[in-house]
Amino acid sequence: MLPLGHLAGAYLFIKVTLRLFKNLSAKEKRQLLLFGTFVTLLPDLDLFYPLLKFGTIFTKKDVFDHHTLITHSLFFYLILSLIIYLYGSLRKKNFVKIFSLVFFAAIFSHLILDSFFIDYGPMWLYPFSQKNYGFIFPFPEKEEVSALEGLLSYFSHFVFHLEILLFLIALTVFIKKPF
Repeated sequence: MLPLGHLAGAYLFIKVTLRLFKNLSAKEKRQLLLFGTFVTLLPDLDLFYPLLKFGTIFTKKDVFDHHTLITHSLFFYLILSLIIYLYGSLRKKNFVKIFSLVFFAAIFSHLILDSFFIDYGPMWLYPFSQKNYGFIFPFPEKEEVSALEGLLSYFSHFVFHLEILLFLIALTVFIKKPF
């Protein structure tokens, strides 16, 4: 999924998640919603890896697949979230504990949205398995095409249309009640 879909999905998911916490001020909810919406892009920072290694982000899938790095594993973010949560518990800071849950929810939404492609999703069971797990739709690119060609073919794929719908829903929610 592209950044637009991840941002929209995280915005909606975090908005629902924050309803669980009645003791937050409006300012705290706004801060957490903005944080969660943008931190969802964190797993895709691994796209800069091929830029450093190969000099381009447009590599063939068999050369580099960013879903195979630790940045696309639930376990990695679960550990980070637990560390933040424990810090909040030790310091008796409720906001930090909620922050850790929002962080995890934002990353979880990213991984769920990346799971829309069969065998191209994240490594859900890492470090126990390095297999990518996805569901529903085959990825539109063939092994022999570059990532740029795969991206261009993605624009005609059903999941891209789903991504646009997700964005329109998030935009509607934002217009009605942004925070």
